[in-house]
Amino acid sequence: MGLNIELLTKISDWLKADASGVPVAIWHFDMYTWIDIQTTDTPQGWCGTACCIGGAALVFGNFEFVNEVANVQIEGFGVEQHVKLDGDKNEIFHVAKAALDLTHNQAGVLFEPWFSIPELNDGITSAQAARTVDHLIKTGEVCWA
Repeated sequence: MGLNIELLTKISDWLKADASGVPVAIWHFDMYTWIDIQTTDTPQGWCGTACCIGGAALVFGNFEFVNEVANVQIEGFGVEQHVKLDGDKNEIFHVAKAALDLTHNQAGVLFEPWFSIPELNDGITSAQAARTVDHLIKTGEVCWA
């Protein structure tokens, strides 16, 4: 077993595009939200608005899970309301960890770094997250700098 380099590279590319101000997807980076969807009047009933690295692993890797959870969560919500899938945090953590083929420790530091590095609680940019993902790809270690 090794890291899912292909999926990590997609996430890194997405983060770099977000940092450049020209996002390549309807999902924007927000390190403090697992997955945030906005309800719409489209046939699907929602569009992506924001997600963190763990959420991105599902959006770009295991979208079936996102689609299933989102469709259940948005029932009864009107158009242009936000539904955060943070309530499924534990399940999202484990599905994202498996999608990226991370150890429990790697996933913890990558998805919720403020628990081990409190100074990161002040804010994490998409550029900083991209550097961290790139470092993980190269070394197998999660290092926030």
